Amino acid sequence: MVITPFFPFIMSIPLHIFGNNEIIVQIENVLVMIFTLYIIEKLINKKIYLIILFLVFPLSLMFPSYNLMLFELLVMILYCEKNIDNNDLILGILVGLMILTKQNVGLIIVIVLILSQIKNKKRIIKRLIGLIIPITILLLYLIINKALYNFVDQCFLGLFEFGGENKRIDLISLISIIYLAIIIHFIRKNPKKIENYYILAFFGIELPMADLYHTQIFNLAFLIAILLNIDIKKEKEKLINISSIILIISSQIIMFSNLEKPIIYPNNINHFEYRYIKKSNVDFANEIKDYINQNKEEKIIFLVYDAYFIKTFSDKKIDKLDLINYGNSGKNGTKKNIELIKKNKDAIFIINEDDLKIKGQIDIETIKYIKEKGKKIGNLRIYSIYKLE
Repeated sequence: MVITPFFPFIMSIPLHIFGNNEIIVQIENVLVMIFTLYIIEKLINKKIYLIILFLVFPLSLMFPSYNLMLFELLVMILYCEKNIDNNDLILGILVGLMILTKQNVGLIIVIVLILSQIKNKKRIIKRLIGLIIPITILLLYLIINKALYNFVDQCFLGLFEFGGENKRIDLISLISIIYLAIIIHFIRKNPKKIENYYILAFFGIELPMADLYHTQIFNLAFLIAILLNIDIKKEKEKLINISSIILIISSQIIMFSNLEKPIIYPNNINHFEYRYIKKSNVDFANEIKDYINQNKEEKIIFLVYDAYFIKTFSDKKIDKLDLINYGNSGKNGTKKNIELIKKNKDAIFIINEDDLKIKGQIDIETIKYIKEKGKKIGNLRIYSIYKLE
């Protein structure tokens, strides 16, 4: 992973209790989101249908994601700042968890955590103690499991490759400039309102990928800033809420009406039986599973975006070549990937040659190595099957 590991750690706990099925993670995600929406409503003392609208439109943000968890942690920080006295230790722990969820965003938030109490050394010390608690627990875990070097390599040294290869700015993201200007206006108008500084720092979620998805996450924080700083009259608030409810229902009706027919639910994909998957994709997954079963004696390495999905429903152990996105293999990631491939020269390698035509996150140089050094021995729908010569 290129991110720090709090999100997968916390989300994995119910899997150890209730079993390995994706529906467990989805239920956990929904419960956390309900709690977050409850906290937002307490925070702003208003109905929050507008925020719910932008959780499902234009993209659905409701799937489990470390970016969504960052937003949830931000909400808890804002609530603590506004509503809880003697909150320094709690704030430190929450910001520490942000660092352990996505390090670049968490480290930016630390600046606000410290500078907001720069004249009060006792409060800064309490916040730093809170910050250190979750980080210390993680470091002890990594040391005990002999994973500290890999952690530093992938989550910090690998960021240079991740940022260098995955820079992206969509046109829609330019709207964030307007958001920033409005938040800065709120800060100038009321410099003591600390919540605005946290929301401003949360803009780090759009670095280095300022696409629609990351912009929509930041938009949720921006909406909270609006609702915290602007007094909306009851008549307008009622109109906004009714409009939001209509749009929420309409967007979901349109989404469900556009689902591929016939709907097969539940499906027969191991560990994903209760996820809606298009019939064509279910059929493809079963073809892949049949291919794996027919080649049990062979080691098969999937160098494709869906490798984790394939390995999971096939009950195969995840390894380092299952996610070869830029940055995820640490410093000099391409070199490491190719060295691992050389050590597995007798394996079957499955790639999607279309990945070479599109600028994405996957390590194209590694894919090229397979294509140039290997011999194509077959196809599996969109996938090409190679053996190294």
